[in-house]
Amino acid sequence: MTEFLQLVVVGLSTGSAFALVGMSLVLVYRTTGIVNFAQGVFVVIGGLFTFRLSDDLPLALASLVSILVAAFLASILAVIAVGFRGRTTSLASTLITLGAAFLAQALLLLEFGDIPRSYPGISDHAWNIQGVLVQPQYVLIAGVALLSAIALTLFLRWTIVGQALVACSDSRRAAELVGLNIRSLAVVAFIGAGALCALGGSLLAPSNPMTYSADVAITVNGFAAAVFGGLGSIRLALLGGYALGILEQFVVGYVDPQYSLIIALIVMLVLIGWRSRAEIASASHDAHAAIQRARVPWPAPVRIGLILAGAVFACWLPYQLSTFDVALYDRMGLYALVTIGLTLLMGYAGQISLGQGAFFLIGAYTSAILTVGIDPDTRFVDPEAGIPPVLAVLAAPVVAAVLAAVIGVPLLRLHGHYLAFATLALALIAFSVLSAWDRFTGGQYGITVTKPLTVFGHDLRGPLHAAVVWAVVAIALLLATNLVHSRVGRALQAIATDEASAAASGIPVASYKLRLFIFAAALAGLGGGLFTFTFLIVSPEAFPVVLSIEFVVMVAVGGLGNIYGAVLGAVAILYLEQKLRDLGTRPELFGLDLPDAAPTVFSFGVFGLILIAIMLFFPRGLLPAVGDATAGVVERTRSRWVRSDAF
Repeated sequence: MTEFLQLVVVGLSTGSAFALVGMSLVLVYRTTGIVNFAQGVFVVIGGLFTFRLSDDLPLALASLVSILVAAFLASILAVIAVGFRGRTTSLASTLITLGAAFLAQALLLLEFGDIPRSYPGISDHAWNIQGVLVQPQYVLIAGVALLSAIALTLFLRWTIVGQALVACSDSRRAAELVGLNIRSLAVVAFIGAGALCALGGSLLAPSNPMTYSADVAITVNGFAAAVFGGLGSIRLALLGGYALGILEQFVVGYVDPQYSLIIALIVMLVLIGWRSRAEIASASHDAHAAIQRARVPWPAPVRIGLILAGAVFACWLPYQLSTFDVALYDRMGLYALVTIGLTLLMGYAGQISLGQGAFFLIGAYTSAILTVGIDPDTRFVDPEAGIPPVLAVLAAPVVAAVLAAVIGVPLLRLHGHYLAFATLALALIAFSVLSAWDRFTGGQYGITVTKPLTVFGHDLRGPLHAAVVWAVVAIALLLATNLVHSRVGRALQAIATDEASAAASGIPVASYKLRLFIFAAALAGLGGGLFTFTFLIVSPEAFPVVLSIEFVVMVAVGGLGNIYGAVLGAVAILYLEQKLRDLGTRPELFGLDLPDAAPTVFSFGVFGLILIAIMLFFPRGLLPAVGDATAGVVERTRSRWVRSDAF
């Protein structure tokens, strides 16, 4: 019983930190409709700035200054994230916060380095209550979380500003009509959320040292707590944080620490599924508008001819590139396979998936394990272990599709942010399995493949492998465009416009969404299977947690629902990341010496800035923006001809 109570005490303290982030996410989402992926950054700012200031100021004052800094930065983020009225979509605003998180990580790395930072808590003495050790810092953060929940609830219910924030959450359009300033209220919500997270960070750092990249895990856990209440309830976000913290500690104490995240996420998924069972999905108007812009009224022969011509060029190009550029070009094609499926899933089924990286990972490890042998004991002693690489690559999309079919039935009953968290949890679970099942996956060292991918006597390596990958991309484009312009495509458009009306008209909504989910997973699995034979090694560092979010960024940058834009987004993002990383490897730039962390700073910070700019000025993506501009030029030219003919 003592061990049980000890785990509950520790779980409540960590769960309180998750709850603070969850409540701040709820506050921002209820007011603006934006899921702020930069929320964890304010926790890190609170911890790191308190650490820096605590040498010169009393701890309480250092914490207060850190909170004020976070509040000020949150106000700037609010103005940028809300964007231009009537132009910026919810997805674009959410990605702007993601870009801000990347930028903040880079700046924090420059200022504080990558060493975990901590400082003493309010007391080193622990209270022994019948064998249960209770740290004063635990009590403080738990008390702050509880009081914050009460204060936020009273603020929203009894103050004029709070009631205005609630009015925005009920109907932002109606709030605008009665004269409420949405942008000002968004700033208020962001400031409150940022200050709340910074407070949590300053209290958490003594027991959990902070690093520049700690915001990823903090944001994910806070998101889980917030989604437990549907991103709409302060009270349930508090309970969700408590539940997640206690669950993780129970798994650490009674099962195995390496399974703590896996089991906790699975239980949270069950609880969230139960919480969301009565909710009704809302129409994805942004997705519908994007689809209308993405439709290209070209005849089928012209469309197919252009794709085939592009395929010939794409297969010829790797033979003109250097060895290093061929590897990058190869990866562009592999990521394009994933984004083609994802843009269909997001644009036509209206399902925001943050878990496509999981299917990409599954495809890569499936092909690797089947090639070297399922039994780890025979991999190094039997060179003939495993199956031919071609069969292993073909098995990768099948395994991914089967898994998608199994989990898709319960998963696709969820909608909106529930589904977004569920798919993100899938990616986190898949990543955690790599460490938990290290005997089969090779753990942090991964799996090295010695057999080349051979087809008709030709080893697919270098330029030939890249050419084959882009040929597969062309086939995927043909399949996707054929799907979009078919009867099934029209049904999917109806689903994206209004799911309830589509179901009422006799369209099998669940069946179409499941089949599209399986198709997207199969493309991601195929990309992963081919990835194995690009570098002949698969390891966890090739599949970071943010990979799934990066795929969403590629789709949004190219244009939601735009199949060709998905390919453009994959190419543009990877090219940009690589060039920024190369820029950071220079010893100096513009006469200034670059720090050792410059490659990371450039690939995160400058990329974050560019992502913010793209989403701010081209919220529906680059390709739709080019199409709109071209259509505008054509229309103006036509108008001039009409006026000249009139005279």
